[in-house]
Amino acid sequence: MNETKSVMLVVGLVALVAIFGIIFNISFLNEDLAGQAIRTSLVRPATQKVIEKTNVVSDELILPSKFDWRTVHGENWLTPVRNQGETAACTAFGGLVPIEAAINLYFNQHLDIDLSEQMTISCGNEVYFTNSMDININPCTGINSPASTACDAVYYGIADEECYPQIMSVYEPDYFSCTNLCQDYSNRMWFTSNFTQLVNNEFFRSWTLDSENNVVYEGFLIDRLHQVNLTEDSLKEHIIKYGPVSASAVLPGHTAAIVGWEPTDFKQITQCDSAFCSEVSGCENSCEPGKVYCKNIYYSLSDHKAVKGAKLICDSQGQSFDYSQTEFCNDEEFCISQVCVNKNLVSVGNDLCVGDDFGEAGGTVSIYEYLPGKGEDEWIIKNSYGTLTGEDGYEYIKKSAEDFGVVGVVHGPVIPPLGVNLNILCEDKDGDGYCNWGISETKPATCPSTCKSQKDCDDSNRRLGPFISDTNLNCKRILIPIPNQIAEYSMK
Repeated sequence: MNETKSVMLVVGLVALVAIFGIIFNISFLNEDLAGQAIRTSLVRPATQKVIEKTNVVSDELILPSKFDWRTVHGENWLTPVRNQGETAACTAFGGLVPIEAAINLYFNQHLDIDLSEQMTISCGNEVYFTNSMDININPCTGINSPASTACDAVYYGIADEECYPQIMSVYEPDYFSCTNLCQDYSNRMWFTSNFTQLVNNEFFRSWTLDSENNVVYEGFLIDRLHQVNLTEDSLKEHIIKYGPVSASAVLPGHTAAIVGWEPTDFKQITQCDSAFCSEVSGCENSCEPGKVYCKNIYYSLSDHKAVKGAKLICDSQGQSFDYSQTEFCNDEEFCISQVCVNKNLVSVGNDLCVGDDFGEAGGTVSIYEYLPGKGEDEWIIKNSYGTLTGEDGYEYIKKSAEDFGVVGVVHGPVIPPLGVNLNILCEDKDGDGYCNWGISETKPATCPSTCKSQKDCDDSNRRLGPFISDTNLNCKRILIPIPNQIAEYSMK
């Protein structure tokens, strides 16, 4: 279902059910005063203190060329891909991915807790007080979506899936009702300790109003927003340090999680905004009748880097291609200067005409420089349409970080439900003396005495030790002598 149409449908249905109803985290002025009486049973216990911290993006960052939480330390730290079904619930699904991942990453073990998206959808008023703009009742009011979900996890918590199982269709009568929430939900809440919202200039708030409608530019009312400027470096740094994040505009009107990035083989030189391109003459507004033109297209859903050439013939009017005569090169060939050429013979830095639209010989084309493994970055997206879309539910998007608008970041420590006792697992799987203890910023007491003070950057490779520095988030290479060399040296 089209996401935009779905949102319109949802809003219409909510209006029929309750004129001032709430969907997700949109706040209205009518406060649920009755809710204040039960708020003490919903909010985290007083002993679970929120850790206040200023998230300042490091200067002069040096970041790895690729990063993926599905492969860090040689393991996949993410919970299974979900399917939002016939709903417009991408904010709930995308917003909970970082929290589920943070549980695994903070305790450094695969707990794979399935949190309840339906609870955040159907119980906005009853649990999260989204109908109040009073920060004393709803501390998350004014926090941009999807960072508002990360805020909810700090102040109210999120229960497990069995507490309120998913309703697969917005047409179900109980979709917007909180009556199906389990009675012991307050004892099943998972909490986090802090959050950040990375925001671009459009969403960044430099001022706000106090209770007397005075404009304020600093102090608690601004600090509580936990804002950091959204840039490529700040986004990557937060992903490395804190885990997957949720982004509001992965696609127009669609929220999903970002779990990493990796380089493509191409770097755009010129955006043509037309269907015609030549490596020699550049972008063209029309084509020469009967002439063969090259276009290289993305063609495989199972391999997002798969690009092969296509030879297209200009029609007799010189205004379009005769697609019935399209000739594709094989999978290991590009099309350059009207000829299919094996990729191994294409020089690094060569210009190519590459289609802008996936899997289409038609559509617009741009001129790209061929840079195998060193091209423009693609963000790795964990979507919420099941495993039959993209690569087992994951997709790859080339997009400026600032264009995501708002990004929600979850911070530990993670606080499990009452009665659930968990310790951070600290271990040295690769035997290099450096231990991995997840995303905790401090070395836990559970670490063996043999662990060095610095956290292992890659616990699946004994030749890679800690991060190089606080501003260089690449893994430090360490010298591991070969046993035979040690024996030979000791005999000399």
